[in-house]
Amino acid sequence: MNAHSILKIILVIILFTTGFAGSSTIKGKITDIRSGEPLIGANIMLSGTMLGSATDENGFYLISDVPIGSFTIMAMFIGYETMEKDIQVAADQEYKVNLTLKASAIELQETKVTAEKRKEKITTAPASMEIITSRDIKGKTTTNMGAYLNGLKGIDFTSSGIITTVYLFAALTAVLIPVFSP
Repeated sequence: MNAHSILKIILVIILFTTGFAGSSTIKGKITDIRSGEPLIGANIMLSGTMLGSATDENGFYLISDVPIGSFTIMAMFIGYETMEKDIQVAADQEYKVNLTLKASAIELQETKVTAEKRKEKITTAPASMEIITSRDIKGKTTTNMGAYLNGLKGIDFTSSGIITTVYLFAALTAVLIPVFSP
């Protein structure tokens, strides 16, 4: 046999083994751990790859053409903790991996707002101060942070489209000072 024939045989063997090596499929359902309701639009990724999917309106997902190997499945959804699960994938298999996600609290940092009521001759003029803690926010029935902040002294909340800005209103100078824009 010459070198050209050996090269053809090696090429055929490589094509033959990769053609029959096959790939697997991972499918399942992503739900809320408390209610059992499907999470529509949750993202599922296989770490170390570019493979992933998003859940449909029933919480189901499908990842096709998964190569052989060990992977970590990561399920993510806004407002929920990320769930990770290890999986060993063999050739030409279908794996069913159902995951439940736990809701997570969105924590905000405490913001301190101070302002002077009016200029006084005394160098240590009293200032109006209101401290808002996470307990105060949790105790309110509103889910609209802007509406809550707008009810506080010295706060003017402005919302236009998707841009929201909270202003501190200085009454003496009639100036709006931006405090934060999410």
